[in-house]
Amino acid sequence: MALKEGMNEVFIEGVLSEKIVREFDNGAIAGEFVIEAPITIGAEDFTSLIPVSFYATPETKAGKPNPAYKSVKNIIDNEKSLAEVGGDYDKASRIRLPKGSLAENMFLSQDGRFVSFARIKGSFFNTVKLTDCEPQATFKVKLIVGSIADEIMKDGDEEFETGRIVVTGFVVQYNGQLDEIKLIVQNKKHIDIVTKGWRVGETVNVTGFIKYTTKEVTEASDEEDSFGEPMVTTTTRRVREFVISGGSGTSVEGYEEEDIAAARKERKARISSLGDKDSGKKTTPTSRSKSADLRDW
Repeated sequence: MALKEGMNEVFIEGVLSEKIVREFDNGAIAGEFVIEAPITIGAEDFTSLIPVSFYATPETKAGKPNPAYKSVKNIIDNEKSLAEVGGDYDKASRIRLPKGSLAENMFLSQDGRFVSFARIKGSFFNTVKLTDCEPQATFKVKLIVGSIADEIMKDGDEEFETGRIVVTGFVVQYNGQLDEIKLIVQNKKHIDIVTKGWRVGETVNVTGFIKYTTKEVTEASDEEDSFGEPMVTTTTRRVREFVISGGSGTSVEGYEEEDIAAARKERKARISSLGDKDSGKKTTPTSRSKSADLRDW
């Protein structure tokens, strides 16, 4: 029996930073609206630049006008992004995504590595007056716990624990498929609740903040010269984090184990099909922390 779609809601409100739009021969439009929202988590202040993906056709499958298309087209045609007004915040539009959702974007890289990360999808967008705008970026999901692990970061050849934990979980989409989402827990009290109250395979409710930022990474060249300083390069990397701020302390009503197993099998088939589509390349599994509590997801 297919899994029933679980709670999966995203709410974003802020400045329309950029429009990325593609048009198709059948009249469909796709792309991203990038929304800028200043966020505060505890004592940390940052600005999230969040791309929201959309795809809409002029008509529904029933041949009627598509309200999602009208909503997206209104933003494209009538609202101004920061990029279009030269960075003038007073002239840029404020928009709201009242009910988006999280989804998994999976593909094979050019060197055959399996890549998976969460993205945000939206169909309906509202315009917000400048004086009424309350910037925020939050999510609320029903999650099947897949693993709980210490977050490990690298600094050159050195690995270290950050003090945060990573919860890898799965949301159930409308068609019963499992999408993998990685979440961060950084508050010490929350870490204690999660590590003591959540178990792999159980279902929990989760709320949190969306943190999409960039950071500069400096790396020294591995090549050794006989004299002079090593070559140092600085690159900018995107940081996508879904930071847990609340949820159920223990499991909630979830799914039957055999139904989860069937959905897991279907997800593995989807991953395998990526290799079939890409000239027979094989996927490379992502590494897992030895301290992780996990099953064979």
